[in-house]
Amino acid sequence: MPTSALTTISKRRVLSSSEIARQRLVRFAEICQREIGSVLPSIWAEQLADIPPEKLNLACDRLEKTWRSGFLPTIGDVRAQLDDAESKAFDLAAENEWQRLLAWIRENYFPDTGIRRGAPRLAPAVEHAARAAGGFHFLEGCTQSQLVWCRKTFLAAYRNVHETGQVENLLGDGQAKQILARFKAGPREEPKPLPAVEIVSERPSREEIRESLKRAIEEKSQPVQEDTEEDLAARWARQKHALLERAAELGLGAKSQPDVFATRE
Repeated sequence: MPTSALTTISKRRVLSSSEIARQRLVRFAEICQREIGSVLPSIWAEQLADIPPEKLNLACDRLEKTWRSGFLPTIGDVRAQLDDAESKAFDLAAENEWQRLLAWIRENYFPDTGIRRGAPRLAPAVEHAARAAGGFHFLEGCTQSQLVWCRKTFLAAYRNVHETGQVENLLGDGQAKQILARFKAGPREEPKPLPAVEIVSERPSREEIRESLKRAIEEKSQPVQEDTEEDLAARWARQKHALLERAAELGLGAKSQPDVFATRE
């Protein structure tokens, strides 16, 4: 590519919407063979500055191809091209949602059991428009002639919720059921706070540790005291007396019972 062409490309810049509006007004004046005053270009630049440059160029191109009047077009004529394009795009999106709804009903709704478990959720606006068109049960079993009117009702309801801004406040069936379940369950009890635990950060001193170890060693090293002969004799005497009393309660003579403590005496 020649150096001059590269220089020309580098010098190009993207025009702003205000500049495009002024240039397009001059083109329309040439097409309509009309004179433009000194104030009109500023008005066009101000009133069309909020439109992105790409969209403004497309709108003006579309208007140039269809303009038949000998008068200059107005700012409203330019904006009408954008509104028509956005409306057509919305209509196409709404038609796609209608076709997707019919496919969803065929795959996920059954007259006897209703919506199958695990079916993907529809958008709240689609659910609202489907109810306005008769509901899933009616749409699943209606005739082709009825389906034509259902489609018109669906598209009208779908457009209405978007144009009025109600789409942000709509709830799907799943969300509505969750909210209703929370209302039925009543207020949820707040968890009780756990009691505060006092954390002792101070460590015992070396002297305290040494004293504790010393006491443990001394207690372990103390000899275990054994029972004396007198203690053993007294214990066996008490056990013998208790046994004889029990034998008397059972009706057993003392003579018929062997003296199990004879060896101890």
